[in-house]
Amino acid sequence: EFTFSPALGGAATSTNYLGEGYKDDRYQFSVSNFGMVLAGTKDSKSNKWKGVGMAFGYNRLANFNNRAVIQGNNESSSLTDVYLSEAKALDPSNLPAFGTDMAWSTYLIDTLNGEYFSSMPSNINKTQRKKCSSLFVPVKNNTYNRENKIDMNIIKFVTNFPDELSCREHFRLLRERQGITCKQCGGTHHYWLKGKFQWQCAACNFRTTLRSGTMMEHSNLPIRKWYLAMAFMSFSKKGISATELQRQLDHKRYEPIWRMMHKIRAAMGQRDSKYQLEGMIEFDDGYFVTEINTKKKKKLKRGRGSQRNEIVSVMAESTLLEDIETGETSKHVRYFKMKVVNDHASETINQVVNNSFNDADIVFSDMSTSYVDIADYVEVHVTEKSSKQTTSGTLKWVHIAISNAKRTLLGIYHKIKGKYLQLYLDEFCYKLNRRYFGDALFDRLTIAVANGNWYKKG
Repeated sequence: EFTFSPALGGAATSTNYLGEGYKDDRYQFSVSNFGMVLAGTKDSKSNKWKGVGMAFGYNRLANFNNRAVIQGNNESSSLTDVYLSEAKALDPSNLPAFGTDMAWSTYLIDTLNGEYFSSMPSNINKTQRKKCSSLFVPVKNNTYNRENKIDMNIIKFVTNFPDELSCREHFRLLRERQGITCKQCGGTHHYWLKGKFQWQCAACNFRTTLRSGTMMEHSNLPIRKWYLAMAFMSFSKKGISATELQRQLDHKRYEPIWRMMHKIRAAMGQRDSKYQLEGMIEFDDGYFVTEINTKKKKKLKRGRGSQRNEIVSVMAESTLLEDIETGETSKHVRYFKMKVVNDHASETINQVVNNSFNDADIVFSDMSTSYVDIADYVEVHVTEKSSKQTTSGTLKWVHIAISNAKRTLLGIYHKIKGKYLQLYLDEFCYKLNRRYFGDALFDRLTIAVANGNWYKKG
């Protein structure tokens, strides 16, 4: 025996969004219940069982499925406003996993001078429509963790950029996203000449090459070698020497590889120079030993004023944290800056402070006479006498950064000339400040190299 009861259900929803109403009707066919009975008898007198029966049934007690459609013409806000609100005062490594982190990874939102912004206008006057459905189904607990992200490696790079054409096409898309400006008339409306692999200005017909206005301009190296160089420099936590990169790229001459790496380092430094440190900041000087002319070695001076030592102003953006339960304090560090200076004069230090800090910062330093005017550029300047406690406590992260930078430069490059020290420090700080970016570091570096707003010839 078999029985079942069909059912036809209907639901109507009414919504209102931004002053615009919307109605949605839904009809659904279902089986509210069914059952089946199976029975059988036996004629054998020797068997105690006279018959066997089995039955099962299904009843639908409730229907949790529903749907609502929300639609309206939005003239005042955008989804990026939600992402910017969620990202406010958060480090890029701590953004909410779904939505905001994806917006950051795809450059829908970015940072400028330490603040999040979006290039998408809020009042874009678009019709927004959202269909919301509720289903009574079990949900698997699938927690997303930034640490589970797989960093880009050389195998993934070869898959995405197998040849020169793929690199050129990727670089073209990067430049178009940033915008092309005509060098002749300043126009921003261009169209792409596929056969020439150039942009042509719609106003004056002036043509812009793929490399024009970027760090690749005047370089004869293939773009894929530039991409490989950026890959090796960003994939490695410590870095790579020009000699090793020359060997990996199978290039005959050393000088073009060395020059290319310095241009990439310059792009890193120019990118970081756009941002200022904020909040509580540690400030101190470090001394880096550099290579000098062999003829001057006989006349070397020892100590603080040695010709072998380059003076570097080191800054670390750190925040004091206290454990409520134990009362123990620790410092959380965010971003670093390192600037090579010519001397200890207060005017030199003032220029560094003015370019790196804002007037609402709180700066901690020792009692050096070079820092006497820092209080004129920031809100509070706290000084402490140099001691072992100051080094391990107040100026902890500054000295950790100095030690790590010295070890990195000594272990990879062995000897560095003083006039190139700033470039190597720019690379160190760029990677240190983006230590949580993972596979996004390569993409950020390609953007820095493609950005032509700050590029200067020579």
